[in-house]
Amino acid sequence: MSVVAFMRVALALMLGVAAAAAQQPLETRGAWSLVPDGDDFAVRTQALGAPESTLSLYCRKPEAYALAIKSPALAHRPSGEDIRISFKVDDNDPAWFNLTTGPDGTVPIAHQTAFWIIYPALTRNEAKAVAFTAADHGWQFSLDGLKDIVPALSARCGFEPMRPEPQERRTRPGGPTR
Repeated sequence: MSVVAFMRVALALMLGVAAAAAQQPLETRGAWSLVPDGDDFAVRTQALGAPESTLSLYCRKPEAYALAIKSPALAHRPSGEDIRISFKVDDNDPAWFNLTTGPDGTVPIAHQTAFWIIYPALTRNEAKAVAFTAADHGWQFSLDGLKDIVPALSARCGFEPMRPEPQERRTRPGGPTR
């Protein structure tokens, strides 16, 4: 084997090992795994009974967190389409939101009002599972390990999920505006 051929084989093996290592979770807690996501990080779990569908908690710069459902069942929907979703933690009543689909079968939950209603419900101490519906599809995800892995995600991101400060109401001379 020539030196050039040997170098090509060695480079291919190194790239293959690097790609395989990049696909491995950095850390796992219960049903959730910390994974690289481009330049960012996410914790992700698979749907019970539908492992090709996932629920992820992402950190995005500048200092924002978002959730996302991804499923092949939603892949036929165009990005930017209005979609109604619900979520239900354990035996609680469902809550409904109108959101917009993302690319490749995703429903990002990045709007801060929806995020800050859903995220605390998912990370409650006693929460065991969450069910999501989007259009005519439904998934159930285990919450086992989510609360325990969020600090590892926050450490990788360099910031924690924090509610935005409420904006003060504008006032005008003579009283508040309406």
